[in-house]
Amino acid sequence: MLKKIFLLVILLAVITNAQEENSNIKKASDYSAIGTISVTIGGSFIVNGTFYSTISERVDQFVSRLFNEARNAALNTAREDATLEKLNKKIESYPRRNIILKRATGEVVNIDLEKFRLTGDFKFNPYLKNDDVLIFPEANPETNFVSIDGAVNFPTKFQFVEGDKLSDALLFARGINPAYDNVSEVEIYRLDKTGNNEEIIKAGIKDIVELKIVDRIKVLSDENYKKDVKVLVLGEVKTPGYVFVKKNNTTIRELIERAGGFTENASLENAELLRGTSSQQLLRMKFIKEQYEKNPEYRITKFDSKFNYQNLDALMMARSANITVEDSLVFSMDNILRLFYSPGVVDFTKIDDTSSREGDFTVKDGDVVLVPERENLVYLFGQVKSPGYVQYEEGKDYKYYIEKAGGETESADGDVKIIKLKSRAWSDADENSKVEAGDAIYLTKSLKHRWYYYIPAIGSVASVIAGLASLYYLLFIAK
Repeated sequence: MLKKIFLLVILLAVITNAQEENSNIKKASDYSAIGTISVTIGGSFIVNGTFYSTISERVDQFVSRLFNEARNAALNTAREDATLEKLNKKIESYPRRNIILKRATGEVVNIDLEKFRLTGDFKFNPYLKNDDVLIFPEANPETNFVSIDGAVNFPTKFQFVEGDKLSDALLFARGINPAYDNVSEVEIYRLDKTGNNEEIIKAGIKDIVELKIVDRIKVLSDENYKKDVKVLVLGEVKTPGYVFVKKNNTTIRELIERAGGFTENASLENAELLRGTSSQQLLRMKFIKEQYEKNPEYRITKFDSKFNYQNLDALMMARSANITVEDSLVFSMDNILRLFYSPGVVDFTKIDDTSSREGDFTVKDGDVVLVPERENLVYLFGQVKSPGYVQYEEGKDYKYYIEKAGGETESADGDVKIIKLKSRAWSDADENSKVEAGDAIYLTKSLKHRWYYYIPAIGSVASVIAGLASLYYLLFIAK
């Protein structure tokens, strides 16, 4: 009997112990959710407050997770692209240096996520603990910065932190660019508090130099000619895209050869080379390059109408111009064409002609070459019965195309104009006129007016006649 009671007591003890262990595990799970802790964020960050973390998260993981969650929530509320871009830029500008980590024990740690991401040194990115507080500083990128450029891999402007040295600036610039030789010195441009006076400090790249806020650093070197020198060739060439060239001695003939040569559909008469001879040309080139880099199949050469700077230039040109009101419209049109159209730099029809020097024209870094497709069409408009395109036929005159377009309407006055494709020059059509692919033919309209339309003109003529008659009377008859 005693033996049974003893076994019963042992069994009860085992069961009780197992229940206590299960209870402890549940409590631990409920408390920490397998290591869950609370961390508070304050200061200049996208969100403030207390959030969960885990004991296995470091500061950068925690901050990046919260940042991405908050950014996605914020950007989902934006509908317009401009608003979205502006909001994203503002969100991305949170400070990543001089972040203060305060522990519940009173310990204070300085966090530098920029240095951690560049060096991998975990002293700048420690593990989080329960009840940690992260405080982000206010850091205005317009007033709290140091910039560095010159012979470095990544010219940049970074958040200044008290105690930064020249070596830190070189770290943020990803070091010296190996394309430059014998780089040993820097110049530091330092403004005083007024911003009107500047001190230029020269130092070696290995010197220990304390930086100050708004220092601007130039890493000195001889000019580097080993650059990514290239020309963008688009349109009717066999391998359109960027073509790598030499600095100052690649000819247009060599450029086209490197682009695979012209296709059979190339319109050489209308090909052009852009070189940024005006701010408008530079904007046009920038737009074309951006479109190509977004979509390598880009072949359209139109200029985005939002770059409407020709109006300002026209006003500046006309302000002191000595022209009549009648001439001002023609001047305005010619001035806009001057800004955007630069024909005649290269005659692409003569590139392969060894007796011509056209093929020896030297291209430069950043040039853009556009080779449009040949239009085997002629456009008929104005007083024709079926305005539109007609298939081009070699040697046919303008009458042939008018007939193909259904002939003249009853309103046509017999005056026919031929408009050339490239120059858009107008000429009267006659038996000697040559029609080429891409040209346009315009038939003018006979304007019929009611009798009272001519009264002002008749009155003007009558006034002149009366004046002449009076003058004749005074000079010859009144004597």
